[in-house]
Amino acid sequence: MSHPLPLDWRKTYQSMGYQLSTARPRSRPGPHLELARRNITGDTFEWSPSTCLVTLTMVIYAATIWRSTHLFYTCRSWFYAGILAVVLAQVFDMIASLFFLANGPIPALFALDMIVFNLSVILFEVVNIMRCRQLTAADWPRLTKFLTVCTGIFGVYWTALMVNGLRSLTNSVGPAGMTFGELQAWMAGFLFDAALNGAVSILFLVQLRTVSQGNGFRPGLRRYVVRAQVMLAVESGVLVAVVLMQGIDRSVDPLNLLGYLAQAIHICVYCELLHVLSRIMSRRNRDVSGGAVASGESGTRSGKKSHGTSSSTVDAPPSPQPSRPMRFRQT
Repeated sequence: MSHPLPLDWRKTYQSMGYQLSTARPRSRPGPHLELARRNITGDTFEWSPSTCLVTLTMVIYAATIWRSTHLFYTCRSWFYAGILAVVLAQVFDMIASLFFLANGPIPALFALDMIVFNLSVILFEVVNIMRCRQLTAADWPRLTKFLTVCTGIFGVYWTALMVNGLRSLTNSVGPAGMTFGELQAWMAGFLFDAALNGAVSILFLVQLRTVSQGNGFRPGLRRYVVRAQVMLAVESGVLVAVVLMQGIDRSVDPLNLLGYLAQAIHICVYCELLHVLSRIMSRRNRDVSGGAVASGESGTRSGKKSHGTSSSTVDAPPSPQPSRPMRFRQT
């Protein structure tokens, strides 16, 4: 049974060390003081749009961590392990940026956060292109190779950004010491990320449209194709929208909360997309193999019947065209 609060519960809570009145902000004097009213850190809890956005982002990240861990345990696919690593890196980046680096420059934490963030961006594109190669290399070999080369260039570019950022950190204090050219290079990197992710998503859409037009594709699986197409549009569109918004006017979202929310939605949808694509291709392979077995059995039965009715009938020789290998593999 819970005990009722005493009549003078305010003095009781103040004697226990809880502060009920408005306390001084944690933001230190300097360039970060103008963000004090929008910051989510403080000695007291207050409802604000920033708090709501961060709460929603953390809920989405928690759901994605659970989903990727469950899929990795059940499917034993390293794709989901890569997604889990990307999610944890993004959560670390958000917590470090909002709760620690926003209150003042911490060079060591800033360097660690930059390394973790850059590696997570590269890791996601590597996972994305590996999944793309498994699904599209047989039907679109040249385009798949081109996107693979672009992914390699992307990894080199973001590695150079990380090295240059760490070098600038030794000569200045935090991101405030970056020049205009360095900031433009980072913005170009984010645009490169959005463009590469969009190109791979378009190739996924084209491939899904191609396989859905096959005769062996059951109508019951078309709803999975539609679902995957919607997911591809969402996970690619949210990143492009946020990058463009940040490039046009950073004052709209100075704490980059919409960017963190877009990242959370993007990785959550992508994790579910991998699972849907796996179900589509596994069922398609099962339908194709089942159709081949059924046609073989019907051919055997018809051959026996024709041999019994007329002995002059000769079975047709096998086609000289070699059988095509299975194009798709289950994740």
